Amino acid sequence: MNTENPSDRREHVRVDMNRPCKVFLPATSRYCPGRTRNVSEGGALVELDAPRDLKPGDVLELGIAWTNRAILPADALVEAKVVRTVSAVILPDGTTRRTVGVRFDQVEPIAAELLQAA
Repeated sequence: MNTENPSDRREHVRVDMNRPCKVFLPATSRYCPGRTRNVSEGGALVELDAPRDLKPGDVLELGIAWTNRAILPADALVEAKVVRTVSAVILPDGTTRRTVGVRFDQVEPIAAELLQAA
């Protein structure tokens, strides 16, 4: 729990980090582009262009572009679970941009990348 803000139940401190990412949605077998808004060892707030609603409990795979490499390899993806849906906005081109909070199933890879990126 965050000791500075007792109503914040997060275990890890979030760092504002606007990084490109890609999300694989197993339910549709599709990849979606996205961006992180903030990241911690335990989760992230992600804005993505997803064709379907995402609900708490939905599983996805998230890959964050920690460097400026043009291609993000499949082994860079980590499994995550949607814990909350923040918003969904329909853009002028008809794309739906969704913002979701996710929790990582494995913190070790994210913790190492987060430390290097900071």
